[in-house]
Amino acid sequence: MHQKIIDCNELIAIMSAARTTVSKPDIAAVVTLLTETISSLVSDGNFVKTPLGDFYLTAVGTADSEGEPFIPNRFANGQGFRLRFRPDRSAEKVMIRSVTVKRDDEAGKRLPCISRFIPLHGIHAEKTDELNSVVGDGVVRVDQGCICRLKGRTLGFDPADEHCGVFFLPARGRIVGDTGIRCEFYISIKPGSIILQLPPGIEPGVYRLELRSVTKAGTLRTGSMQQTIRVG
Repeated sequence: MHQKIIDCNELIAIMSAARTTVSKPDIAAVVTLLTETISSLVSDGNFVKTPLGDFYLTAVGTADSEGEPFIPNRFANGQGFRLRFRPDRSAEKVMIRSVTVKRDDEAGKRLPCISRFIPLHGIHAEKTDELNSVVGDGVVRVDQGCICRLKGRTLGFDPADEHCGVFFLPARGRIVGDTGIRCEFYISIKPGSIILQLPPGIEPGVYRLELRSVTKAGTLRTGSMQQTIRVG
């Protein structure tokens, strides 16, 4: 659990108040230039080394044959690029050296936890539906537009907030910046149970399920289910 979140503006303010005569506008301009330059160099295929670590791209996804072309953003096989960051070991040692920790027994209890995913083919047939929907390796199989129930704890969220809800993300080959496909139709939302409809237009494939909610202070809370979902 982090003590707090420091955004870029606060970081610049902290830097300008530290041991420097550089103004906040000058620091902001340098940070913007650094970000734009690294982004451009990495996009051109460069391996960029910085005092904090290294930035570079890798290709991800699968192919059905050796001769199959690589097509970025190809959803079926998860083909695309992923940004990698490898921390500099000396910088990592400096950060870790002064870390202090304390145990928080309540933190894990506040995170959303999805324990079960049950397709509903009849309101009284949950056990049968749950058994019939499990395929190899414990993957749950569902159809597009299916009505399903999630069970767990701390599952509540505001459906009017587009940043909150149940999201489907590719189980493999996730693209950087991909926020997932949000379920838009919810029948019931309770802390221990959610009934929803799968997005009717979601493409067939294997997905990871993620629930996002926010605290009263606006802190994002995320919980994922261990099982994967096969649509179609």
